[in-house]
Amino acid sequence: MAEEQSSHRRKMEREIVDSSVMQSKRGQIFGFILAILVIVIITYCAFLGESLVASILSGVALVGLATLFVTGKLQKSKKSDEKAITKED
Repeated sequence: MAEEQSSHRRKMEREIVDSSVMQSKRGQIFGFILAILVIVIITYCAFLGESLVASILSGVALVGLATLFVTGKLQKSKKSDEKAITKED
């Protein structure tokens, strides 16, 4: 009975980790596609002579990417802090 529970728990943990990895990969792929799309739109606007629109889009994209990186790092550090606290208990 205990062996079955242990096996089931390991299987569930493995599925959770696999799901998390897939979600992370999917997010990276969508982010890459979105970044390429924004670069194409900015290039097209610049090509048409709409330098103001291209500049604004570039600035918004850079601020958005910087925000994502900062919040991502904050979330990772918060998770690592929570793990350290639970290990101490």
